[in-house]
Amino acid sequence: MNRLFDVGRQTLEYRFRRRDGSYCWVNDEQHLVRDDAGAPLEVVGSWSDIGARKAAEDAEDAARARLSVLLETAPSVIYSFKARDDYAPTFISENIKRLLGYCPEKYLEHADFWRSHVHPEDLAAVEAEQARLFDKGRHVAEYRFRKRNGTYIWVSDDQYLLRDDKGEPTEIVGSWSNITARKAAEEASNASRARFDMMLHSAPAVVYSFAATGNFTPTFVSDNIQRVLGYEPDDYLKQPDFWRARVHPEDLAAVEAEQVKLFEDGRHVSEYRFRKADGVYCWVSDEQTLVRDQNGSPLEVIGTWSEVTARKTAEQAALQQSEQRLTDAIETISEGFSLYDAEDRLVLANHNYAELFDFGEGPRAASTYEEIIRKAVAHGLIADAKGGGEGWIRQRLAEHRNPGEPILQRRSDGRWLQISERRTETGGTVAVYSDLTEVKESEQRAAAANQLILQSLRYASRIQSAVLPARRELEALAADHFLIWDTRHCRWRLLLVPADQ
Repeated sequence: MNRLFDVGRQTLEYRFRRRDGSYCWVNDEQHLVRDDAGAPLEVVGSWSDIGARKAAEDAEDAARARLSVLLETAPSVIYSFKARDDYAPTFISENIKRLLGYCPEKYLEHADFWRSHVHPEDLAAVEAEQARLFDKGRHVAEYRFRKRNGTYIWVSDDQYLLRDDKGEPTEIVGSWSNITARKAAEEASNASRARFDMMLHSAPAVVYSFAATGNFTPTFVSDNIQRVLGYEPDDYLKQPDFWRARVHPEDLAAVEAEQVKLFEDGRHVSEYRFRKADGVYCWVSDEQTLVRDQNGSPLEVIGTWSEVTARKTAEQAALQQSEQRLTDAIETISEGFSLYDAEDRLVLANHNYAELFDFGEGPRAASTYEEIIRKAVAHGLIADAKGGGEGWIRQRLAEHRNPGEPILQRRSDGRWLQISERRTETGGTVAVYSDLTEVKESEQRAAAANQLILQSLRYASRIQSAVLPARRELEALAADHFLIWDTRHCRWRLLLVPADQ
């Protein structure tokens, strides 16, 4: 009240009880009226309801208090400074003390605070990038910043440029976030990646990947593809048909046909010839693993190409040597020998077998047994087939494909062959043709001799039947006569013995 009488005017704000008993905030503006002598005469005032304004002010105060708490507990230091002239600091959050160890006044009262605390090795690069803030309105930089205890930490400095109504820069608001842990993790990750890249670069196998669906887009290939196969990584990554265009044409169909095994089993290994950048084909072992998403759907295929040319060459040499030994061995046997694969194609045969099917060019490797037997029948090499036609061929094919007991076959040149066939573990068929001609001829001679003996016995029986009466007559004569030797005529003579002697 003293102020009213001293100044002649005052404004008060307080809560006033309404008639209904509730209180409201009022603005009480009072004026002192004086008489002509200057003595206080009357006070004139007005009450204005300011409840809404006070509520807004309370809300603002609460927001400020909450903001203060948030800034104090925030993981980042909030700051601002002028965007022109002397770039003087204008604000700093209280948490600078907790996060960096400095009092707010240290920043607010020293215009060079920031420059003097950025790591000397980073300062020039960070200041050179500052122009981007004025070009784009926002800029993020990462650098080392010295704390009050003298240690450096990595901070992420995220800045925003504020402009006035005319578009002129007025203030820069930013935040410093401690990213030391992240940078350490990145450095460890980079070191690990560098080691991984070094291992991939020096590895003997090329690592690659591609999408497991859609157009099977290539997604990754290791740098050592240049050293191992001669191609640049982009040759694989930017050419969807890179792989198909370089697999040997004779191998492509078989390799693609086996690809379904990868999606069934989740892993597949195949070996085929692959063209290097210099145009030379090498053998590769392609080991693939299927990666699926959380729903079990195919996501990506990760694989490796390992060159196995030396091994395949050694295997082929060993196989050729083994085949040669086998060929030499089967050529020494007197029987005809043949081996057919699971598709019934001729793989191996000796000279004696080829001689049995000498219909011009003879049986060729990879010919099917059906092709060979049909040509043999057409050229009249098999006596048993004459007159049998297609029925005999079907029966012979059935015997060949489901072998049982050995069978005999009569050839047109008079030879008899015993054919012994059996299935191999891999589904093929091995056959041995033995010449039983001498055995059959011996059997035929024995049969002829037996027939002659039987005929002789029958003839002897007929003779015996014819001489039996004469024999009996002689026996009767012998009872009354005896034989004497006639020396004169050198012969036996029959003399009658008198009845009384």
